[in-house]
Amino acid sequence: MLSYPVDWLEMHLTVVHQYTFDSVAISPVFLPRVECTLGNLRRFCNQIWEVIRPYIRTIDHTGNRFQRFV
Repeated sequence: MLSYPVDWLEMHLTVVHQYTFDSVAISPVFLPRVECTLGNLRRFCNQIWEVIRPYIRTIDHTGNRFQRFV
């Protein structure tokens, strides 16, 4: 158990090339601790969608994949 409160969680969504493992893009996403209300969950889902959307159509054709670091 932690001796201090956790106020938020920082995640990094990374687009990685499948063969060279080079990072194509890194986007931080922040998840506040109080993500229990629907408004906060909707905002968090929108954050992730904004990160993923530019790569949706090209992800299979370019040999890239998503990676998450928490």
